[in-house]
Amino acid sequence: MTNLLSATLAALLAALPIVALQRPPGDCEVRTWKDSFTNDTLTALTLMLKGPRGPLPINLSITTRRKLRMKAGEPIEVRLEFYMPLFVGSLDLKPPHVLFVFDEGTEDEITYSASVEPTAPIHAVSRLGIASDIATLAQFGKAATIDGRLFGVEFSLTGQQIRAVSDFARRELRRDSSPGASQ
Repeated sequence: MTNLLSATLAALLAALPIVALQRPPGDCEVRTWKDSFTNDTLTALTLMLKGPRGPLPINLSITTRRKLRMKAGEPIEVRLEFYMPLFVGSLDLKPPHVLFVFDEGTEDEITYSASVEPTAPIHAVSRLGIASDIATLAQFGKAATIDGRLFGVEFSLTGQQIRAVSDFARRELRRDSSPGASQ
């Protein structure tokens, strides 16, 4: 009976996708994978956000998507995805829902904001994805400081996170502009 149970368990584990067995991404971790439906290549940088009082139960994933068959000159897709399934507290639902301030207080200060569609049910949000673009990714890569607000919750990226974002942006921009990037 024990051998049968062990064999059944081994067969079930072998049938699970490898992704299901991976640990969650860590802070400043980059992962690349293929979309199983489209065969597009996705690369994501995960950041664990910190607020004025310490770590927040919110992760930011900056994700790029390269289509399997991109047209010449077509830019890579960029998404900013916030994961907050463990967040407990009130959310400020007034737009803009997401605000980034790059290099606040300097002459190079730039703000980037986005809001959810008015018809989206955001009262109990646990995940928020925002379509972005390569220019915003480039701005992330050039910033010396990055502060933000998500539904009224303030956060700042640490120096290590900013370096990770800068490296990620530089690598993705280089891949986007390199010859044969669309293949």
